[in-house]
Amino acid sequence: MNAEQLIDTRSAFDSVADAYDGPLGNNALVQAVRARTLAEVRRRVPPGAALLDLGCGTGLDAAALAQQGYRVTAIDWSPEMVRRTEDRAARGGLERMLTVHRLGIHELDRLPADDFDAAYSRAR
Repeated sequence: MNAEQLIDTRSAFDSVADAYDGPLGNNALVQAVRARTLAEVRRRVPPGAALLDLGCGTGLDAAALAQQGYRVTAIDWSPEMVRRTEDRAARGGLERMLTVHRLGIHELDRLPADDFDAAYSRAR
């Protein structure tokens, strides 16, 4: 992706962040994919493990896994999605289990030098 496409993508997700937990980003199909993704992570990775959420959106998946005892680092390219994830973590008292960074997948080299036991992402 070139720089212009990256900016367009970020702007598009920023523009829908406030409504993303509704039918726009959380419809029946997305909920089914979310459930399957979370089940697979739980099946393959024990609680307490360090996870990397690639493209966390509003943080629904990251928060769910943090509540189940996973240490989650969530990244997203959209500042508004990151803000929503940070708000979700604060409302749920998950700040110790869920860390959020405004980073795109193309910027993984900018992550802190943490070790991750697994990474996950779901198609949007």
